Amino acid sequence: MTKNEDIYGKILIGSITLLLMLSSLPLAVIGTTTDSIYDEDTGSWQIDVSITNLDALTYNGRLRVYIVEPVSRWDNYDGEPFHFGLLDFAINEEISIDDTYTRQVMLSSEEFTDMPNDNVMVIAAVFNSTAHEQYAYPPDSNPFDAYYVDAAAAAEPGSTGSNTVTENYTHTVFCEEGVLTGCPHCPAMADALYQIYESGDCPFYFVSLIWGKNDVTDDRLTDDFNMGVAPTAFFDGGYEVLVGGYSSESYYRARIETCGQRDVHELDMSVSFQWHSDLVFPPSVTIEEPGNGLYLFNEKVRNLSYPFIIGSFSIEASAYDNESSVDYVEFYINGEKRKTDSFAPYRFPNWDEKGLFGKYTIKAVAYDKAGNQNSDEITVWRLF
Repeated sequence: MTKNEDIYGKILIGSITLLLMLSSLPLAVIGTTTDSIYDEDTGSWQIDVSITNLDALTYNGRLRVYIVEPVSRWDNYDGEPFHFGLLDFAINEEISIDDTYTRQVMLSSEEFTDMPNDNVMVIAAVFNSTAHEQYAYPPDSNPFDAYYVDAAAAAEPGSTGSNTVTENYTHTVFCEEGVLTGCPHCPAMADALYQIYESGDCPFYFVSLIWGKNDVTDDRLTDDFNMGVAPTAFFDGGYEVLVGGYSSESYYRARIETCGQRDVHELDMSVSFQWHSDLVFPPSVTIEEPGNGLYLFNEKVRNLSYPFIIGSFSIEASAYDNESSVDYVEFYINGEKRKTDSFAPYRFPNWDEKGLFGKYTIKAVAYDKAGNQNSDEITVWRLF
């Protein structure tokens, strides 16, 4: 055995021991966002989605980000407003994730003139790519291809929300209810789902797909769900389907609990929702490397739920600005500036530290040529 092989072996043994010690620590990648600038002037909504795949295999699916009104402009049969009425999709696209997926969209107030600043919310849901035959009118009528939900999260203006995992729930459950404004049975379903959401006793969000109010809703109900009767609730993409306006919450809770106990792909997901006035946007910046995983001399050797680095490492960040372009990116370790890079890909190569073991905060700060700035920050464990 050579000297280098002997050192390599000792490092592996030491890292395994440390990983066992650290397996119970609540570590996670922490992303920072700009403060919300909330007013009625012209501007833009910034939506950021981050998804980390904690499974060993590549994850394939579809990300949908729903723009909804918590108090809908459309009333139900009883003359009361529906809740979380769908206005449009901010994102509706196929995704493939090896490690971490990030996506940002800017929705200009000039493009979305019908979106109210004081009554808006986004709900993100990830649908698995595997199709299952289900029925919109159980047990065997109106068949459709169901793609089950593996994670969901929501954010109000100026906030960030995450997919929630608890002792009894493997993920945040998501429901799409198909309703009509003139349906006498729809208020019972709508009220029951809203009361469950308001109780806050389980990780759960829902969207009201109100037939006839926009093409996005109609296409979802007809093309994707093949809905024939209102009201119909599609839980987790159709894993559970409930038809009829039951007033008792127990009918809906039973479906939510069943979905919540499903075996899902392990995904960490967060969504943030910010308002920027006057179309002045800070640059977007994301620390790409390290992601969640064990790195040995700059090579990722296995997935973890947090970053763990052994040996010298090259930190990398992505940044862009759709107004004035990115000027430069600064890299900080535990609050101390270590590197400035003016050219993409933005890197801090060969980061090395004296000392055997420790916890470090890595921060990347991007500046655009208009003087605006934004940052991303993560916490990592480091072995010399």
